[in-house]
Amino acid sequence: MSTKTRTRHTQRAFTKYLLRNYKGAIEDFTELLKIDNGNTEALFNRALSKTEIGDRNGAINDYDQIIKKEGKFKPKGFLMATVYNNKGYCLVELEKYNEALPLLNKAIELGPDESYIWGSRGELFYKQGDYTHCISDMNKGIELLESKKTKATDFGKGEKQYYRGLAEIKLGMKNEGCADLIIAEKLGELEAEKEIKLYCK
Repeated sequence: MSTKTRTRHTQRAFTKYLLRNYKGAIEDFTELLKIDNGNTEALFNRALSKTEIGDRNGAINDYDQIIKKEGKFKPKGFLMATVYNNKGYCLVELEKYNEALPLLNKAIELGPDESYIWGSRGELFYKQGDYTHCISDMNKGIELLESKKTKATDFGKGEKQYYRGLAEIKLGMKNEGCADLIIAEKLGELEAEKEIKLYCK
């Protein structure tokens, strides 16, 4: 494949991803990887595309390939912290919490100023029933958002307020929890309305 053709495949793949044609993007990223299996940006974006269509195991496989190359390349379009976070979060969604935790710990080690990583681990703690650590991580994630110290735009404040609110309610802090759920609802967290009706009326 010539450089010109490779560039065309790359542009087409990213365009399809932006247009939410994830299956088409996966096809083009796969074509790129056939002739350049060391293309970590193609792997990363194929993993994102696979996640969007629900193929979490496929995404994990792509993240694993990137992790195997860690230290042998300099990431350009992504952070290694995000790779560990995204693999960990895929495992959370697969309910493999014990496998996910070391990855999310590593992600925080590499990207302590990235609020979305604190949110990922906080959600893991909530799902494990560790409400105290959930609140602690969500506090950190919200603090980072509010201080604007994050390196990337994060639209996850509503989700963080949601899980913090639920954890607070589980620990008997109903007033604080309901206040968080109300904020989460205002920020567009759809599940918050149901929880407000259940716990706060």
